[in-house]
Formats: sequence, C-alpha cells, structure tokens
Amino acid sequence: MKLHLSKLDYFIASVFALFGIFQFNDPDGWIWAIAYFAVVILILLRNVLPKYMIEIVIVMYLIAFSSYIPNLMDWFKEGMPSIIGSMKAESPFIEYVREAGGLFIVILALLFYRKKRRSNELGL
Repeated sequence: MKLHLSKLDYFIASVFALFGIFQFNDPDGWIWAIAYFAVVILILLRNVLPKYMIEIVIVMYLIAFSSYIPNLMDWFKEGMPSIIGSMKAESPFIEYVREAGGLFIVILALLFYRKKRRSNELGL
C-alpha cells in the first residue's frame, strides 16, 4: 500500500519528533516523548494502520487532557500568568498548563489527520 505523504505531512511529523526529542530534559520526559513519537508514527503510517487507531489515540489524549482541567481552572483564577517566561515553572500549575497545551496541540493534529484520512477514503 502506498503511503501518499505530502511535504506537509513530513514537516508536521518532524515538528512532533522534535517535540519528543526536547522532552528528554524533563523529569517525566519519557512519557511525553512517547506521546509525541506516537503522533509521528500515526501521521506517517495513518494510511497503513487500522482506521480506528487514530480515534483510539485521540480518545486517550482527550482523557489525559481532561485530567488537566482543574489545573487550567487554577491558572484562569490566577489571571492566566505567563507560562513561557521561564523554563522553570514558578508555580505548580504552570507545568500542568504547558502539558495540557501540548496535549491540545496533539489532539488538534490528530483530528486534522483523521479528517484528512476520511477525505482520502471518500475521494474528496
């Protein structure tokens, strides 16, 4: 089966691979590296893997994202202070907000590729 990958696919997969590589300086980096590299695999092999694989991962990441909602609420209550000023999180919720943001980006990318695969299947 031909993969039918575009330059955009390779670019986005490369960005997520870099995200995964940059996680290795974090104490729980291996978890995030796996999460980002899973996206790389899903992007590059989406036409070969079973159709439901992207949906399963989206649901898993949505469940993970939902666990960050209390931290996001704390961040909102604090007036949404900057989360990018320093790589060291000055308050406990900043790391959680960053991680939730990463999951949100992953979910958006996977939703994009789910739609793209479905469009290809329908010949659109």
